[in-house]
Amino acid sequence: AFSPEGSGNTLTFGSGPTRGYIEMCVSVPAAATYKLIAKVRGPRTSSNSFWVTIDNHGGPATRLSFEAFPLYQDVAVVSQALGAGEHTVRFWVREDGTYLRSIELALIP
Repeated sequence: AFSPEGSGNTLTFGSGPTRGYIEMCVSVPAAATYKLIAKVRGPRTSSNSFWVTIDNHGGPATRLSFEAFPLYQDVAVVSQALGAGEHTVRFWVREDGTYLRSIELALIP
């Protein structure tokens, strides 16, 4: 998903719908603390961040800021205790020109 230059706070998904966030459902096998890792890209300092929520927890979203760089990089977003089952991860656009390639949940031992 990416937010085209000049689009403000919208994301584009291939030829699909456009809106201000992308939402993904993830399933975890056991209750534990997990780290969310995102593969992101932001070409400059004015295009290098997202807002992130897990399960729309009702509190403020976590700001994911990363180094401005033209290549994709892995960035640890947030660590959170999750119960077994499905959870919703949502990335909100904060700045146009940003790219989100993938996410991964890693168990924290």
